[in-house]
Amino acid sequence: MESVIKHIIDTCSAVVQTYFRVNPNEVPSYPYAVFTYQESSVEWEQDGCYIDIDLFDNQGTDDSRIEATLNQLKNIMKHHYVMLDDCYLRFQFSGANIIDTMSDTLQRRNIRLYLIIDWRN
Repeated sequence: MESVIKHIIDTCSAVVQTYFRVNPNEVPSYPYAVFTYQESSVEWEQDGCYIDIDLFDNQGTDDSRIEATLNQLKNIMKHHYVMLDDCYLRFQFSGANIIDTMSDTLQRRNIRLYLIIDWRN
């Protein structure tokens, strides 16, 4: 999964600074994205993953920047496919949600993708 994680970071970072599991910066620079995955075996040499990408911004009630970032990520990833050295990846857009942060400044959105991984041995 190391190559898959690296590819997701590289691809999403073209739009917004992206991290796996946690933003390591003590003082974050907004906007940024953090993603996790849930993987399962679909069949021999093929896995399926749900990729959850959480976007964070600090623009208060002005949703324009976080919504634009969400749309850019969606457009890049919704039908993205690529051949890596160890696998073939096919991404599909599954959905997006607004997540309430209970904050006057912090905004959060979630994008869910489904990823099919065909492993090459």
